[in-house]
Amino acid sequence: MNPDGLQGNREFIVEVFMLSLFHDSNLVTLIGYCTSGDQRLLVYEYMPMGSLEDHLFGAARGIEHLHCTANPPVINRDLKSANILLDKEFNPKLSDFELAKLGHVGDRNHVSTCVMQ
Repeated sequence: MNPDGLQGNREFIVEVFMLSLFHDSNLVTLIGYCTSGDQRLLVYEYMPMGSLEDHLFGAARGIEHLHCTANPPVINRDLKSANILLDKEFNPKLSDFELAKLGHVGDRNHVSTCVMQ
C-alpha cells in the first residue's frame, strides 16, 4: 500500500476480509497478503490485461485527439462505454460518430454540445 495514500490499516483488513469471504468469477482472487511493521502487501491473481483505468486512459487519448489534434476538431456527443470498442489486445477504439459535430472552423467558434439521446 502506498504510504502516502489515504488507505489505512482498517481498509487493508476489510480488503483481506472481503476477498477472503467472497469468491466469484467476477471478483479478483486474493492469493495472499503480508504485513511487516507499517508495510502492507496484497497479492492478487495476475490480470494480464491490466486495469480498466489503463483502457479508459486510451479512450481519453482518442477524445483528446478529436478535440485537440484533429483538423477540424470533433465533438463526439455520444461518448459512452458501449461506443468504446476493444481490439484483440484490448486497445480501446472510439466508435459511433453519427451524432458528432465539427468544432469551430474559422470565425465560427460556437458548437452546440447538448446531450443527445
